[in-house]
Amino acid sequence: MRYDNRDAGLSTKFDELSMSEAMGKIGALFMGEKVPVPYGIDDMADDAIGLLDFLDIKQAHICGMSMGGFIAQTFAIKNPGRTLSLTSIYSSPGSWKDFQPTQEVMENMLTPTPEERDAYIEYTMKHFKLIFGGGLPFDEDFHRKLAALSYDRSFCPEGVIRQSLAITTQKDRTSGLEKLSIPALVIHGDDDPMIPLAGGKATAAAIPNAEMKIIKGMGHAIPNLQAYWSDILDAMVNHMGNWGIGGETITARRKRGK
Repeated sequence: MRYDNRDAGLSTKFDELSMSEAMGKIGALFMGEKVPVPYGIDDMADDAIGLLDFLDIKQAHICGMSMGGFIAQTFAIKNPGRTLSLTSIYSSPGSWKDFQPTQEVMENMLTPTPEERDAYIEYTMKHFKLIFGGGLPFDEDFHRKLAALSYDRSFCPEGVIRQSLAITTQKDRTSGLEKLSIPALVIHGDDDPMIPLAGGKATAAAIPNAEMKIIKGMGHAIPNLQAYWSDILDAMVNHMGNWGIGGETITARRKRGK
């Protein structure tokens, strides 16, 4: 099951902070100031609990990537009894200043998002290319279609900035992760310019008995079975299969032509 986080996709949009106000807060945070923000990662983790409660799901395997990894880790810390297992993909244990993007990626992220559709697609394509990593050729067609779908489904740059504020004000979760006694899988690429590999290693080091999978050449790649994700899904299926979910691996299915 996947869902849209608040301020994204078809989920609830918030109206706190205009774009200029939000960018001002981002600047203040970079300067080391403490500023109030509309919501934090803890609130986004509570959204997941609210959804499981609504669906009457008592326990679940929790997986998140990038910001979703921050949310998944927070969910597990706050709700260990409802977490069958945790999978954290190209994420970190928090302390955002310790695991920052490269300068080039950071500058691109701070560039105002174009409102016109074609300009937005080109802007997003540049971002995708910057964070993809050098292990495999960049699939231009896949990513261009994804950028267009994203724009058509929900264009909300203010929501992206509000989520960014939640990311930059998140707390260090290391002490909370150290107390977990649930199965955990941490996946990270060794060529990630968005969240460095050190973030994944720190996550795995914090969680007792966590399994770490490092994928050579992978950056902050968008889900695509032709680019790393068959290996990632295999690892997840094998991991979850040991803790309550059985399933044939993606690689095995592809070999059978399914």
